[in-house]
Amino acid sequence: MASKLGPVIREIREAVMNAARRADDRLPDLPLQHKSQLAKMIRRIRGRDYFDGNPTDVSSGSRPRGWGDRNTRPSDVLDTDKGKRPDPDSYLTDGYIQQHRRQFDDGASRFQDLGGYQNYGPYRTDGDGKGFVLPSSEVDRILARADGDLRVIERELGLPDGMFGDGPVTVVDFPDATPDDIRIPSGNETGASNLWEPGGKTSGGVPEGVLDGDSPGGGNHGARTGDDGLPFVIGGA
Repeated sequence: MASKLGPVIREIREAVMNAARRADDRLPDLPLQHKSQLAKMIRRIRGRDYFDGNPTDVSSGSRPRGWGDRNTRPSDVLDTDKGKRPDPDSYLTDGYIQQHRRQFDDGASRFQDLGGYQNYGPYRTDGDGKGFVLPSSEVDRILARADGDLRVIERELGLPDGMFGDGPVTVVDFPDATPDDIRIPSGNETGASNLWEPGGKTSGGVPEGVLDGDSPGGGNHGARTGDDGLPFVIGGA
């Protein structure tokens, strides 16, 4: 039954998540009770993909690959209030964490609003001083797939549709960042949105990590440049 239901559940999940991305920026305007109910519904539907669409798997304790804590499920982490979520080291295996970090062997990069980067840099100035990053190879793959479409980039990153507006958006590279500088997001970060998922991947399935501004490899960064020597940008024309 799970194998038959899986594709159907994933299709429903994708539709719900696309709607959630569009609505995410409106959540702060909702009454607290409605906001909590909607967020919980989104988390539960999002979590079904972990279990191939079989509701009985949730109660039986099924876990995704790399999940080492038999007493905790992804839904437990998602249902924990932001700021109180456990460290990923407590529920992911050491092997999975090391494999995740190795994806950053060729450096780290991030998509960012050009004006925001030029004015404030790549790290949160209103919170914890951290920045979400992707393996540089993944950024290159997304650029090729998106072909200038910011909506595609937003979906890959698990961001609300329209968050980048019409741009301009640039790519910020961290050439000195190494796997040792990267950690798997806990969901407690200032920049973690309502669409955050445990396990070190965006809701679009892209590997992601967190880089501290004061880490050894976090200090050297710059906007990627085009052939004209100016910052490479997407949109904003």
